[in-house]
Amino acid sequence: MKNIVVLLRNYKPYNSAIGICMSNVIDILKKNAHIYVICEKTKINEENREIIEGETVIRFLSRQSYFRKKNENKIESSEGFKKKWYFFMLQMIRFAYNIKFLLSKHSIQTDLADCFFTALESIPDKIDMIVPTCMPVESLMAAHRYCSIHKEVFFLPVLFDKFADNGTLHRFTFNKKLKWKANQSIEYEAFSDIQCRKILYVEAWENYLKQNYPQILKKIVLIEHPLLKPITTDLNVNFEKDRINCVYTGTLTVAGRNPLAALEMIKRLHKINRRIKFHVYGSGDALPIVKRFTSEDRNVFELHGAVSSEKAHAAMKNAQILISIGNEDITQTPSKIFEYMSCGKIIIHIAKKEEDPVLEVLRKYPLSLCFVEKKDKIQQQVEEANDFIVKNLDTHVSYEKIREVFPTALPEYTSNLIISEC
Repeated sequence: MKNIVVLLRNYKPYNSAIGICMSNVIDILKKNAHIYVICEKTKINEENREIIEGETVIRFLSRQSYFRKKNENKIESSEGFKKKWYFFMLQMIRFAYNIKFLLSKHSIQTDLADCFFTALESIPDKIDMIVPTCMPVESLMAAHRYCSIHKEVFFLPVLFDKFADNGTLHRFTFNKKLKWKANQSIEYEAFSDIQCRKILYVEAWENYLKQNYPQILKKIVLIEHPLLKPITTDLNVNFEKDRINCVYTGTLTVAGRNPLAALEMIKRLHKINRRIKFHVYGSGDALPIVKRFTSEDRNVFELHGAVSSEKAHAAMKNAQILISIGNEDITQTPSKIFEYMSCGKIIIHIAKKEEDPVLEVLRKYPLSLCFVEKKDKIQQQVEEANDFIVKNLDTHVSYEKIREVFPTALPEYTSNLIISEC
């Protein structure tokens, strides 16, 4: 069997959004190949190497992540002055990293790229193909570097989040402009390499690739987030049976995906429908906002924090309504929406802007209700949401129907493109 190595940020059991996408693809790939997965540790005590469901998972911690996670653990286990001290140290680590990031030539973590490369070199078997994902772009850099040394190996990038043209990665607009050419050089060197056989990309990349890299158009192939598959899990979530349980899963950030408007809508919705309860599963720097609403009314809000993918899936499966919160960066379609649609449940999407690409996706999904954040219309939107919920609470969309509408979002579509090159 061929040996395929997939590089990504976080993987089982604490999958990132891209980790979930690639896990679906890997489930099919491993029927025809031996799969290695190289990723960064989500928690500091995870094993460096283990076999999970027939996949060899190799984990590492970059230097910056190690010190950050170490202090986060100490904050959780400490009280009083020690807790404040470790929190202060965590802020200093973040500050130092941000200064280094802003002063660097490229918007990358060199240490992270080196960790990916070192892990690749540690694999004893002959590698046939490397599948780096973006983000992080550092995985693409490591794959390119490895293949430049081992000429018999080729790589096939899968592009989800943009790098040079990313709306939030560079922290500031001036930093993005300042490093534009340097960051593009990283992309071009990898994309144009003869050992880069094919490039799979989601729609957010399309105009950017065609405008900036016309030389590579013959090797690029458009895909959708490979997330359409039935949600199955043995875990059970004990939601109150007499409540209408609304669930959000994913990352929440103050700058990128702020939950404030969604929380305010749920708060008002509960006033006219007392059965409503909102469960939040996820992580990010906006969780203190969720905690504030939770502390004000625990009968309406419940924060579960960061959980495994399986637990998040269990929550989605047992919910009546799935809540989607739009991104500030509207150049990218969040992968989460395809996972939500797989459940066949009611989806309420709260967009930040009229141009949010999720609005177009959900027009094809019959059980969706979409709003754009507008303070002067929030009460009207809340009443419309309640009417929609009451009318459709017992309605379900079949998985077969969703497959017909979004065939390129099936994991087998992406896996077939990869295996055909191996």
